[in-house]
Amino acid sequence: MAINVKRFPVSLQNRKNLKGGRKEMITKEKKDFEPAADMVQAAKNVFACMAIIETIRPIVEGYKRKILANMRFRKADKFRDVESIPEIILEPKDAWKMGDKDFKFYLSECNKDRVKAGLHVDDPECCPLLVADNMLCKAKSVLVDTMEPVTKIKSGDIWNPTHAERMVELTLRLLAPFIKEGKQ
Repeated sequence: MAINVKRFPVSLQNRKNLKGGRKEMITKEKKDFEPAADMVQAAKNVFACMAIIETIRPIVEGYKRKILANMRFRKADKFRDVESIPEIILEPKDAWKMGDKDFKFYLSECNKDRVKAGLHVDDPECCPLLVADNMLCKAKSVLVDTMEPVTKIKSGDIWNPTHAERMVELTLRLLAPFIKEGKQ
């Protein structure tokens, strides 16, 4: 994918010729920048999703690991000859490698512990951590799309996940000073 240098206020071609002038221009533009309310709200939504994930991750991973340690599920027969897969499944990320009956039982136990932990999901078959991760992905996409008038980049324009994360990181850095504490 080629980068269209006309999209940037100072083209990448002329960047070498600017030396110190570029920094002054960026500082002046940043001081004059005033985000729209929907841009700030989109950043708040991303931060909220990040907070939700960090709050529930230890809970969900904790009960999943406890169930796996207690039940000591074995890998499915179809993986019997695959030496790289451990015989006993102990990590939640490897749960899909167990047999169908064991996996159904594992999901039912996870659901019981999810209810005990007070974590609500619309579909009881869904993991609250995966739901939260999905919400974060959608919030990041909305953030990038909301900033399109400023950046001239839409979420669909970024194919490389590393570039997408960097775009979100830079956008959050830009908008964070405009988020007022205590307001929703």
